[in-house]
Amino acid sequence: MSAAWALESTFVPEGRFFAAHDYTAMHDLLYNGKDSHYFNAGVLKFHRDGWIGPEALELFMKNPEACEGKHDQGALNYVCGSSLILVSNRWNFPKQFLHLVDMSSLSIVHYMAHPKPWHGTFFPWSDVESQVYVDLRRAHPAYEALYRAITFDRKCMYKYRSMRERIKYTLQKNRPDQKVHSLLVGDYAV
Repeated sequence: MSAAWALESTFVPEGRFFAAHDYTAMHDLLYNGKDSHYFNAGVLKFHRDGWIGPEALELFMKNPEACEGKHDQGALNYVCGSSLILVSNRWNFPKQFLHLVDMSSLSIVHYMAHPKPWHGTFFPWSDVESQVYVDLRRAHPAYEALYRAITFDRKCMYKYRSMRERIKYTLQKNRPDQKVHSLLVGDYAV
């Protein structure tokens, strides 16, 4: 049985949907102690009856400013009301916090924003996550043709930032964070 089966087999009530905290909500919780229900739209499970998608699309089309530059995710958060059921972030875990958890506890890692693992190895992920994409492009030329590299300047900036963050993390001797762990386990539907 796959790790995703627990999410796939869990029933979503009519008019409700499952989503996990967004990176910004996790950041606010970890660094400011502020808990919010702002969710990431990268992984959603919803009941088709009563789905808020049409309402969110209408808001985005008529009043995009209400979405605060976050497009579909902003619109969905704006209109969700009580239809949101938060699920564990193990189903949609932001790459920015990979260094704070045991990756074996995660089912889906969301490489939101840049850089991406196919652009190289950057903190907080390792060569393991990046090498998969190198191997895929070598084995299948069609993927190589689709690959869009980042500019040399960008790669240098990401490498510098990555080294700085890796050194900072190493010097702080950080361990898996209990607040992050609480986003993976706890009182969640799944």
